[in-house]
Amino acid sequence: MEDEYNVNKYTDEELYKILNLSPNVSDRVLEASILTLINRYDNMQTSAGIQLSKFFTDVHKHFFNAEEEEEEMVEEEVVEEGFQTKM
Repeated sequence: MEDEYNVNKYTDEELYKILNLSPNVSDRVLEASILTLINRYDNMQTSAGIQLSKFFTDVHKHFFNAEEEEEEMVEEEVVEEGFQTKM
């Protein structure tokens, strides 16, 4: 049963279906939907609510922290090459 709360077991397409969103939705709408669900389940204050809140927090990390890590890697590469940027 714990497996169903493991975000890594789902494809992006499956996660979009869980969120009831299309894959071509904007990042802003995607993030707003995820944050709404996190808040909804945080307020439940039950064991199921806690699990679902954590699941949707992991979904948020899945979609948004990966982008931040890529940006950090690009910034590090630019610095290593001796270029200065203001990102």
